[in-house]
Amino acid sequence: MKIYGKSDSAKVCTDAIVDLNDIPSDFSAETVAQAEKIAFATISEKDISYRSDLRNELIFTIDGEDAKDLDDAISVKKLRCGWELGVHIADVSHYIKMNSQIDKDAFVRGTSVYFPDRVIPMLPEAISNGICSLNPGEDKLTFSAVINLDEKGEITDYKFKKTVINSKVRGVYSEINKIICGTKEVPLLEKYSPVMNSIFFAKELSDILTENSKRRGVLDISTTESKFILDETGKCIDVMPRTQGYSERMIENFMIAANSAVAMYARSLNLPFVYRVHENPDPDKLVCLARLAGALGL
Repeated sequence: MKIYGKSDSAKVCTDAIVDLNDIPSDFSAETVAQAEKIAFATISEKDISYRSDLRNELIFTIDGEDAKDLDDAISVKKLRCGWELGVHIADVSHYIKMNSQIDKDAFVRGTSVYFPDRVIPMLPEAISNGICSLNPGEDKLTFSAVINLDEKGEITDYKFKKTVINSKVRGVYSEINKIICGTKEVPLLEKYSPVMNSIFFAKELSDILTENSKRRGVLDISTTESKFILDETGKCIDVMPRTQGYSERMIENFMIAANSAVAMYARSLNLPFVYRVHENPDPDKLVCLARLAGALGL
């Protein structure tokens, strides 16, 4: 029997959940050694030689203010007859080789796990927050989906390729929401000046993609996440809503577009692929939902 402490501490609760689910918190010594070696790797001319060089493109990231692992970036161009959308993902596979100890440790974890007081990462932070983080002003190796869409927002062409990028701005959701709403704050306008046109091209394309989703009958289920405010002892002293603004929806639309292009590519080649299937709901739960909806006058 193990005594963890008082249940009003987020740290205590997290410790218990981690143990209950056998979530590995520490990496093996071999993985740590490999990660430290990778963290100091430099990009060579050989690494770049077989990649498309997108370092002069107006590419930028958009994440939460407190995000440390910037693993995806976007670029948006307005063309004469539509759009070119780029979704650029950190090329982790360049550094993590199959069956290496880091790969094996990551396979056991399967995913990073997020708690109010900590994150248990799938990969060592030297990789996820370091060499694979798409920090502005730094050359980074990426895998890119470059998608052409017509004026109606329908995908007309796509390419997938290994690339090298250099992000121009470290975008923040709340700041870009202000830009879209017409802020007059000079520091923000100066920060985003390199990609200002791209932001409004992105907004225009995102609006079209949103309307397309509505016409297809896609469910728009908006929920409010909660952010827990902890004191120095790990106790929750406040709960704040984590609001979703325009730029959050914009990034969601672009990631869905990239996923759609990948699915189209896989289907065109009859590739074996993983699909998420939603089974029919439990009839008893449907009855309960109908009663609740009826009581609410729906």
